Amino acid sequence: MASSTPPEAPARSPVKLAINITVGIAFSAFFVWLVVRGVDWSRFRAELSTMEPAFLAAYFGLLSVAHWLRLVRWGVTIRALAPVAWPRILAVGAVGMMAIFALPARLGELARPLLISEDPRVNFGSATATVIVERILDGLSMSAILFVTVLLLDANQVPREFLVSGYVAAGVFGSASVGLFLAAISFRWLRSPLDSLLGRFSRPLADKVIGLIGGFFDALRLISAPRVALTYLVMTLAIWSLSGVGIWVLFQAFPGSTGDLPLIAAYTTLSVIVVGIMIPAGPGTVGVFHWAVVFALGMFAVDESAGLLFATTIHLLIALINFVWGVIGGLAGRISVADALKRPPPQAAPHSQGA
Repeated sequence: MASSTPPEAPARSPVKLAINITVGIAFSAFFVWLVVRGVDWSRFRAELSTMEPAFLAAYFGLLSVAHWLRLVRWGVTIRALAPVAWPRILAVGAVGMMAIFALPARLGELARPLLISEDPRVNFGSATATVIVERILDGLSMSAILFVTVLLLDANQVPREFLVSGYVAAGVFGSASVGLFLAAISFRWLRSPLDSLLGRFSRPLADKVIGLIGGFFDALRLISAPRVALTYLVMTLAIWSLSGVGIWVLFQAFPGSTGDLPLIAAYTTLSVIVVGIMIPAGPGTVGVFHWAVVFALGMFAVDESAGLLFATTIHLLIALINFVWGVIGGLAGRISVADALKRPPPQAAPHSQGA
């Protein structure tokens, strides 16, 4: 049985952090080179001159709605763990999403668990579980959309790389789902033996490890309750529907290159972006994001110059959305993400000591 000693968030090694940042920046640099090497800059400028700003504003509005739906969806899982106030959840979520976008190699994924677990009712392991479940279900959703687009597209339109990326994404997220399920089942029997084994070496260590892992799996059990799961799935459908429609609306901003593309092109682009940014990259997934968009639009006969312009535009708008709402959330909630990433917050005991 887990002790009530508060577990701490795992320490972050400076060496590992430096390696993650270096690898991320290197990948970004490589994909930037890959995507700009064939660009006709005169064509890029010509397309830019035809841009219709009203559609940029429409995209900003649609994606802002999807952004806030993400925050509310995460809040549903957090409130399954403890009755944290909605203003606090939304502020933490907004700052955390900004951190994910701003920091390299997805290091910002730690921000939300660290910040929300400053509330003594929320265990760091439990908060981490909500983020991991979010990533897995979003990945599975995008894998499904990718395969649907493959079925709807002309076979001659679909490059082999597109199919392979779909199989890889489905394999990664599917395996993660199965692995979490098996680990959750096993832990109810392994909790006591593992606690006894670690306790022979160090009782504080055993308390921390069992508290952290126990909080994680207790959270999985709580957020898989039918009411929470159904709400989560409905909101996930709404988020990805809005995201795809938003890209199609943004297509209209460039009537000479993407204005006539169908809705399926928008969802193809969305799924390739989500799969592409699985590759570790620098801040904002620069390079990897742009390459994914250019690759996706290439299936619809959009040349590299127009594709890079669209990729740059949507990337800047997504950055603006994350930073605008992140700054507002930080100011409203008086949150410093830098402080949260420097030191672990105080932790409470796991939400539940049950299986």
